[in-house]
Amino acid sequence: MNTSDHLTKRINNFRTGNTQYMSNPSRVESVVTNFMNMTLREMKELQQALRSCYIDNILMGLGLTENGELSEEQLDMKYIELVCLINRTYIIGEIDLMIYYLNMTYFLMDGEKVSMPVKMFMSIPLTSFYFYMDSISDKPGLLNQLKYITGHCKYDDGYTIENFIKEKYSKINQPWWIGIPIEEFRQSVRDSCMDIGKLLFDSFQEAFSKQYPICSVREKYIDDFYELDNMELVDFDLSNEEYH
Repeated sequence: MNTSDHLTKRINNFRTGNTQYMSNPSRVESVVTNFMNMTLREMKELQQALRSCYIDNILMGLGLTENGELSEEQLDMKYIELVCLINRTYIIGEIDLMIYYLNMTYFLMDGEKVSMPVKMFMSIPLTSFYFYMDSISDKPGLLNQLKYITGHCKYDDGYTIENFIKEKYSKINQPWWIGIPIEEFRQSVRDSCMDIGKLLFDSFQEAFSKQYPICSVREKYIDDFYELDNMELVDFDLSNEEYH
């Protein structure tokens, strides 16, 4: 069996709810570690080439193409965002969090575009992921977060990160005009986006607050970011028409 077939078999094991396969925390650790190492490596390789594209997409609100699909350039941007998100180098205050998390969702669900470490990460059972992250965290509460974000999900032992993100996206993407009060729809979208954020951002921030030092990478990224056109520290108002 070649490497590609072996990885495909492992992913299929995850997706069929084979919780026994993931019962050993070292397996979860391996997938998460590869995912984290991949983001650091890709950050260094892609940042310089896409830095001007990066700021342009922020100013444009990270919109989709006219047909609702992501262009190749935008897919590259979502990858950069994933890198910066996991490594906590992205300056969250500069863009609306809901737009940020929603675009992350679009990217992660594109199984044909993302790399193998991302696919493997998406295939981890949610329970296994949170138990592993809690075991390495120096702060209590991650298991409470798991209970919170799965409170309104079709959750079971074989429920993966991918299942969770897809279910949350379906709530964000529901046709609000069919029997759903607009305020209820808005709250549902907000809650779903924030739940995705808790999974993709808060859990890593809690678990790797000390175990995964990346201060030098973060500082280099921020230095590069503000060299672009001598930009000053500003908060972008995405309601402004010039950004749409």
